[in-house]
Amino acid sequence: MVEYSDDNQLSSLAFTKRISRLLLVCLTGITELKAGDQDLSDKFKELSNQLVKVLVDKVDSPPVIGSELEQVFDELVVQKYFIDKERETAKEVFVAFTKTIYEMSQSSEKLDKTLNEQIDVIKAAENMSDILSTKDVVLGQAKKIQSQTDAMREELEESKRTTSKLTQLLEQVESKAMIDPLTQVFNRGTYNMEIAQMIKEFKRYKNPAALIIIDIDHFKIFNDDYGHKVGDAVLALVASVIKGAVRDTDMVFRYGGEEFVVLLDNLDLKNALTVAEKVRAQIESHHLTNKANVLNITVSIGLSCFKEGDIETSIFERADKALYQGKQNGRNRVEQLL
Repeated sequence: MVEYSDDNQLSSLAFTKRISRLLLVCLTGITELKAGDQDLSDKFKELSNQLVKVLVDKVDSPPVIGSELEQVFDELVVQKYFIDKERETAKEVFVAFTKTIYEMSQSSEKLDKTLNEQIDVIKAAENMSDILSTKDVVLGQAKKIQSQTDAMREELEESKRTTSKLTQLLEQVESKAMIDPLTQVFNRGTYNMEIAQMIKEFKRYKNPAALIIIDIDHFKIFNDDYGHKVGDAVLALVASVIKGAVRDTDMVFRYGGEEFVVLLDNLDLKNALTVAEKVRAQIESHHLTNKANVLNITVSIGLSCFKEGDIETSIFERADKALYQGKQNGRNRVEQLL
């Protein structure tokens, strides 16, 4: 056990307060991001209060809020970016169309005035030459209309091209913001949004749904004995097998570390258990080769179905308890908790 002198304790406390102060500044500096979202606002307030306690009280260790910060910022990356980008896209398109309509209305007023003047000339004409004198004016206006029409068509086409480019950009950013780069499944931030939406839909439509948590057995051994590259390969392989074992409509997430979550919509308990067992068996049937070593991979799975009164945390906690039970019962198995 390491012993700390008074100087070391003072230095540690000072360092803790400095880090906490920096985190507090970061939270305060992005206040505008949480203005329209009460849930995020409450999370920021709670985290800020923890940091303030460190600064005010003589606490010799920082609060354990790393996972909470990661979750909040994951949500902000997705929500804030798209709000801004969609606003800019809509504004650019709206301005282009408004400008075009304004120019059309201005041109129409001038055209109406010119044509009315020529009608008056024709009505007052005493001979054919007076009538023919309006020809050049009318033809000139017709050419202007044709020219303006061509210009407006080009502006509209340019607006379409701009919108298409911005849409492609949004899709690229969306993919980066929502996908875990290593495993290519959805990340924790996306899970937080999707589980909230799924809870709302369950309350409204009462369709059966389930959540499963998948944890790689003895994952630490892969990293410790064979290195992190092998550990990363195991994660990527497991994610790929999970995606291949579930339906296209099911959503797969890397929740954190070696843990994955799958949301199963429109599935009752019996069918959800079938899917979970399929995932477990297919992962067990895959092996990873590292030089002369063949690495066997197994997972433990906890399952819980949605029920009346569930919130985001309650459904997850039941599945997590089922997962723990599976670990206690020998791993490489599926357990359920209703």
